[in-house]
Amino acid sequence: MNSNNLLEQYKACMILSGVGDSLGYRSGIWQFNSNGKDIHRELYERFDQIEDIRIELPQWRVSDDTVLHLAIAQVLAEYGDRDPSPTLYSRVAKKLKEILNDLKNRHPSSSTVTAINHLSENNWTQTYSAVTNDCTAAVRSMSIGLRYSHPSEFEKLMHVSIEISRMTHTHVWGFMGGFTSALFTSYAIQQKPLQTWSRCLLEILPTVQNYIKTQQRPDLAQNMRSW
Repeated sequence: MNSNNLLEQYKACMILSGVGDSLGYRSGIWQFNSNGKDIHRELYERFDQIEDIRIELPQWRVSDDTVLHLAIAQVLAEYGDRDPSPTLYSRVAKKLKEILNDLKNRHPSSSTVTAINHLSENNWTQTYSAVTNDCTAAVRSMSIGLRYSHPSEFEKLMHVSIEISRMTHTHVWGFMGGFTSALFTSYAIQQKPLQTWSRCLLEILPTVQNYIKTQQRPDLAQNMRSW
């Protein structure tokens, strides 16, 4: 793929992920409305068609998820081509703490805020929390898939997506969402046929499970029960 085209794709991914987030979030009005019919009714009554919506501030802010996503993307870009290491995770932990105030009025979950407050540059592991099974890690992991998009970089993608996701989401459903989001992003960059993504994921799950087991974290038993 032409490098210029690839750069445009990366830019589009980062911009449009924020646009989609601001649209679905709608300052919390739509994100926390579980009745889809209400959302569609308001969409047609207030905006007529989705194409008529102008995504502009201050009405259409991004949520905490995009703020976290941009923070991770920035650290990955600054870290460069080096192999993943504790230095990378230390920098991510530091960055997440630095932008914590930016999450205010963007409806971050209490579990995410608590987890970030517990992070430090020297310790980014968390105690197990059964409530960290939501999609936040998935929403903020696309940039990891962009960074490690080549098939030969799968192990790096797996390690980085899981370990960064675990900084706030220790439940297997939570951090595996981060891994899957990064993986599917890499598949898109590779132009892998969409209909093969789910099968490919199922085929590599044993590899991912083995990685989790080899880490021997204190929450291994809880995560294997939920696997």
